[in-house]
Formats: sequence, structure tokens, C-alpha cells
Amino acid sequence: MKTWTTVSWIALAVASQACFAQTPNAPMSGTPVAGQPAGDAAFVRKAFQINTTELELSKMARNDATNPVVIKFSTQMVRDLSQSNRDLQNIAEKRGIAIPTSLDAEHAALVRKLTMERGSDLHMEYAEDMTMLDQQAIPLYQAEAADSNPDVAAFAQRQLPTLEASEKVAQQITASAGTHRIG
Repeated sequence: MKTWTTVSWIALAVASQACFAQTPNAPMSGTPVAGQPAGDAAFVRKAFQINTTELELSKMARNDATNPVVIKFSTQMVRDLSQSNRDLQNIAEKRGIAIPTSLDAEHAALVRKLTMERGSDLHMEYAEDMTMLDQQAIPLYQAEAADSNPDVAAFAQRQLPTLEASEKVAQQITASAGTHRIG
């Protein structure tokens, strides 16, 4: 079973180069609805990139981690991020905002990198990546929660506690892995 999981992730890594790669300055399809603040569209797109990256990383960690703390955290993140992306998709659809259909090159590289890790290295890399992504997301969501249209602001406000909790757990995993490799 573990062999098939490993083979599946290697296949995903190879396929993701084509699926997740996106020309950095490629235009997004679709345009915001007339009168739609450009900041809301940029927020939705950035948030979706971060969420989708965290979701893909969490799926890998959930399937390949050996540490119960990492497995529990990644399982919770898959649930939370799946719901968050559904909410973002609903907001985007309602507001006429085109969301990315693939990860940009920077985020796809994080996913590809994690596919190469195993054991305690996977735990450490996953936790470090989640910490970094949460640290990018939190100020983005804070700004949007304070200065946005009501539906987008409400979404950002609802997500902030989850992002902050995720960052804290990821930092704890990193600290634990740094003092003794958790395997």
C-alpha cells in the first residue's frame, strides 16, 4: 500500500510540472464585474493560490507522514482548506472574479519539493512551508478584513483564526522536529 502511495505521489510530481506550471505573467481569464474593486480580485486570487498550495501540501503530508501530530494536523488542514477554497470559489463566482486554474510557478515548486521528502524531512519541510505560507496569508487576510466589500471581508475575518492556529501548530512541529527529528 505504501509503495503505491509513493508511486502515486511521484506520478503526481511529474504530472504537476505540467498541470501546476503557469507562466508567471499570464493573464487570468475573465474579468471582475464592473465596479468590482481590483483589490478584492487580487485578494481572491492570492488567497486561492496560498490555500491551494497548503491544501496540496497537506494532502501529501496526510498520506505520507509517519508522525501522528503531523497526520492529525494535515488531516485537519485538508478539511479546513477544502472548505475555505469552496467559500472562495463561491465569492469569486458571485463577484465575477476569475480564479487561477493552476498554481503559479512559485507555489508549484513548493508542492514539487515536498514530493521528494520522506520521514522526518517531510515533517520538517511540510511544517516550514505551512508556517511560511501562513505568514504570507495572515497579513493579506488582515488587510482584506479591514478594507473590503462585506462578503470578502467576512470571509477574511472568518479565516483569520484558522490561519493563526495553523501557523502556531506548524511552528510547534518545526520546533519539535528541529530539536529531535520526529519520525
